[in-house]
Amino acid sequence: MLKFLMVIMICSSTLLSAIVIKVKNTRGLYKALRSSATDLNIILKPGTYKLTPISVTDSTLGNAVDPDSMITVTT
Repeated sequence: MLKFLMVIMICSSTLLSAIVIKVKNTRGLYKALRSSATDLNIILKPGTYKLTPISVTDSTLGNAVDPDSMITVTT
């Protein structure tokens, strides 16, 4: 029982330390994504979000045959 309570406390403290941003439109979502926060929870309120895909270079290929390679992805 004590282990269970410790797990609940650790999970709760992690969730409470994150910044929570509620957005209701595309502009608010892009603003939230530009945040410099390391722990960020974004809550999307109901609505229509018209997003524009962009190409970026990803260098985080930890499971690739050559993890130092770069690939182009769409975000």
